[in-house]
Amino acid sequence: MRLIIVGFGPAGFAASLYARKQNPEAEITVVDGKDYLAHNCYIPFALAGIVRLSDMKHDPMLGKMRINHITYSKVVSVDKENKKIEIEKKDGSREKLEYDKLIISTGSRSFVPKIEGIDGDNVYTLYSYERVEALEKKIKESSSALVIGAGAIGVETAFALKKAGLQVSIAEAKETIMQNSFDSELAGYLQDEIKNSGINLQLNSKVEKINSKTAILNGSEIQADLIVLATGVVPNAQLLDGIANSSRLGIAVNEHMQTSANDIYAAGDCCEATNLITKKPCFSKLATTAYLQGMVAGVNAVGGQKKYAGTLTTFVSKFMSYEIASTGLTENDARANGFDVVSSRINATAKPEVFPDNNKIILKLIAEKGSGRILGCQGFGFGAAERINLVAQAIYSNAKLGDLIDYENAYCPSVSKTYDMLKVATELCIRRL
Repeated sequence: MRLIIVGFGPAGFAASLYARKQNPEAEITVVDGKDYLAHNCYIPFALAGIVRLSDMKHDPMLGKMRINHITYSKVVSVDKENKKIEIEKKDGSREKLEYDKLIISTGSRSFVPKIEGIDGDNVYTLYSYERVEALEKKIKESSSALVIGAGAIGVETAFALKKAGLQVSIAEAKETIMQNSFDSELAGYLQDEIKNSGINLQLNSKVEKINSKTAILNGSEIQADLIVLATGVVPNAQLLDGIANSSRLGIAVNEHMQTSANDIYAAGDCCEATNLITKKPCFSKLATTAYLQGMVAGVNAVGGQKKYAGTLTTFVSKFMSYEIASTGLTENDARANGFDVVSSRINATAKPEVFPDNNKIILKLIAEKGSGRILGCQGFGFGAAERINLVAQAIYSNAKLGDLIDYENAYCPSVSKTYDMLKVATELCIRRL
């Protein structure tokens, strides 16, 4: 059994690890353009000085798993009929490798919008270690910055640049930030915190032109020594163009992570995911999704039988002392997908009010009217993530609202309340069924 894995991010790493666990005798080869495992999610925290930029580079130690690692090489073609790939090495030489099974885990790349001047030397993306390294140096000689895009990475980066001492602006083309994860009222809390921190947040603002250190937004000028693009990513699916089915969301796969081409699998940002609730294809863009897909692809490629359940795009981010997290559908998305929806929103403390280090958490719970099926949850505040994770597990287990009432939570007054705020939010939702 000869397995070749192309690309080595979270999906490629998981595929190699679980393929080896499933089949100790398989001949496994990883082909990648670098010699390390990169954790791109570390980038904003490295820019803030919380961790070192070098911490995002990990030695995968594939040799200890008896996995051949071909580094600084790229795959230039796939011959599905003869089961061969052609690779180009750093020195320009080429070589053909034969496979029995092939996993494509080539990830994604930054989406670069068509804006005049966007190719300037002071414009940075966050998907290349070398470019981020240059950005880290640029920060030290700059006093102002503009972040284009207010998704999680954009907001994390804006706070990092603010922490580094820069005057920071964010330009977001939509009416609210993070529309894919949060309804407007939850997004509003974070927008207020962004503004209160001194960051200039410009909503409904599309960058029209970049002229050196000046960006034109809706006819107005913003001065910025450096500009960071946080405008999303697109799948690196082009390797299988004309070979396997794909869409704008990436390479099409089934629940076993098989593509439409025989003996070729795909995992991670390069391929579609399936929304667990709607059962529709989606583009997750999360390292956790990529890892789980890579696990399934790795197991199945070497003879196992494992299914990928689907994604709830469960995520958490941290801004200053606040956690902001979500899982499942927003209320807007649920309605757009034909659900009759009820929701509740609660603003409460995680601990009894007498404790001085108490923090408020805002939770929004979304369910299907009548059935009580849980559709999603959003949270803002320290302690939001643990409640979002609990709701995510409940959705994966096909739990209803009543089940959230019945579970027993850990209690200590310095940590939590006897009756957790998530249960209170659940009761409010049940009353509206």
